Amino acid sequence: MALLSCPHCGQPGISRARKFALGPAIPATCRSCDRQIGVPWSSMLAGLPFIAGLVVFIRNPEPALGLLALLIGALAMLFIHWRYVPLVRR
Repeated sequence: MALLSCPHCGQPGISRARKFALGPAIPATCRSCDRQIGVPWSSMLAGLPFIAGLVVFIRNPEPALGLLALLIGALAMLFIHWRYVPLVRR
């Protein structure tokens, strides 16, 4: 499993799976230097596609379309978090 670089030491720090569980108030510890790693508060914007999918799911009378919107929103959120949310020092 490929590890992401720590913003403190530049060495392999955390896994991609662990990055998905990070939030602005939920840091992780680097495997190399034991310092705290997090994501910026702007990472909360990555959740907007999921929220939009949730709204469509709740308001849509057709269950299949609602589930599709929810799935697309969740996948978009994960992609944005994976691709565009940086790791920062804590």
